[in-house]
Amino acid sequence: MEALKAGVSPEGQRLFTAIKKTIEEVSWRAEDIIVMDKVCVSKPYTPDCVKALNEKVEEKKAIDHVRKIVEKHIQDRDEGKMNPRGN
Repeated sequence: MEALKAGVSPEGQRLFTAIKKTIEEVSWRAEDIIVMDKVCVSKPYTPDCVKALNEKVEEKKAIDHVRKIVEKHIQDRDEGKMNPRGN
């Protein structure tokens, strides 16, 4: 519901849901997805948009994990576009 109030795109909302399936600790901060209070995913929600929440703290493992989830989400989305259901 927070996402709807913040005006988050449907793609951002779908990515939030995909991350939430793997990692319980996910929240919104305006249009940014915050994961484990360590990682921020900002618009346009691509793997390059996955950054440490605190630039002074190295969170390589957390960033890599979230980046893989984002990459898989995009791959699944793109495959769905190429192979629409019902065909």
